[in-house]
Amino acid sequence: MVKTFDHITATVLVIKLPGDEIGTDYTDSFTDHTRINFIHFPPMDLHLVQHCPTLGFRVDAVINHHKPIIRDLVASAPTGPVGALIVDMFCTTMTDVAKEFNLPAYMFFTSNAAFLGIMFHFQTLHDELG
Repeated sequence: MVKTFDHITATVLVIKLPGDEIGTDYTDSFTDHTRINFIHFPPMDLHLVQHCPTLGFRVDAVINHHKPIIRDLVASAPTGPVGALIVDMFCTTMTDVAKEFNLPAYMFFTSNAAFLGIMFHFQTLHDELG
């Protein structure tokens, strides 16, 4: 998209889970793009999330820990005004930050259309049938 529209820039905030050994080789490969920026947050100390009983709770704790940092980044965006927040499906609580700044929030869903469709169908069944 940034190749087609020269007025668009994107800053990707990369939050690593404690103990996550996956490297950043992929994001580092974008060095030739001047309008795609990556901000890599350092991993949190494991002791800050040891109280979390499951991986899901650990992810929530990490996301909530980063909310104030991201709030400050949005408030003082060095590349100009922020037009929207696009969040991963695991970071949907970041939409609270978007609401604070009256920004639209979009969810980036890394899956195929069939899986997204079945997820919407399940939600409709839950809403209509309980």
